[in-house]
Amino acid sequence: MFYEEGSMTKKLSLATLLFSLLFACSEQNFQTISSSQQAGALAIYNNKVDILWVVDNSSATMERHQDRIASFMGEFHSGLTRSGTDYHVAASTMDMSSGGEDGELVESGLVVRSNTTNAVSKLQSLIQRGGEGNNFEVGLAAMKKTLEDAPSSFLRRDALLVVVFITDDQDVSVGPVSQYIQYLDSLKGENSDEKQNWITNFIGVTQLNDPRCRTFGMYAGIGRRYIDLANHSGGVVDTICYTDFSSYMDQITARLQSVLNEFILKDKPLLSTISVTKNGSAVIQDEINGWVYKKETNTILLLGESKPTPKDKIEIKYELSNE
Repeated sequence: MFYEEGSMTKKLSLATLLFSLLFACSEQNFQTISSSQQAGALAIYNNKVDILWVVDNSSATMERHQDRIASFMGEFHSGLTRSGTDYHVAASTMDMSSGGEDGELVESGLVVRSNTTNAVSKLQSLIQRGGEGNNFEVGLAAMKKTLEDAPSSFLRRDALLVVVFITDDQDVSVGPVSQYIQYLDSLKGENSDEKQNWITNFIGVTQLNDPRCRTFGMYAGIGRRYIDLANHSGGVVDTICYTDFSSYMDQITARLQSVLNEFILKDKPLLSTISVTKNGSAVIQDEINGWVYKKETNTILLLGESKPTPKDKIEIKYELSNE
């Protein structure tokens, strides 16, 4: 029988808001069970998430939105901390002009990490980009350029990538949305029912009948392309018109946690012998509130009420398959 143990050991490609929603792989203290037919097996919990904020800095109206969102960075930080996420957070702007950031990380490449001192104030500084940037908002193109040039100190190969777009206008980047989906798939791996490799989220104009969303005069641009990208990845979409972003911050961190529920097994198990416990209590095999085995990826997923947190102790035992 094989025995897999860890304090929430798991592997995502990452294989996860925001929100991406949001996490270096630290293997927990694994144990090997001594027996004539038992051996140590490894199930790695990867809670790494790299979060990129792409901020519209094109107008004075955006300064107001930035300030409001920045005021909720304390709640965002608390949510990431509660989830036990190993996070990297950085930001770029939508200004791709010669005088703008052109895809570079702001604040001299500042990356806020799980162990960063004064993390909340630094997160706020990432969001507050002012309103003097170019009015030609190309958020999708800026994201692509940022990720292409991102240093390894921010972008980790095995981390869930979460992108959050903040804007009160539409995207005018060259190329269809499918082009950016293909890029993210090539960078992080294609999303599937079994593995979530990247998520995008959108805080912007979702309807035209709210005067708080106006940009220049009475003009407002719905971020349809951002919304399409977020919907494709299962990300969060919400309006920038809110004064209170608490619920949005909760949605993003909750969405991140929902992705971190997959355990990869080292060996092929005999399905009938798999047993899973969480903090010493048996977890049932159930597609809603228990565990399921995914043969194609050789993984155990904990779902619904059985979804673990990094503080939970998960044990998986099984006998080897003869296949």
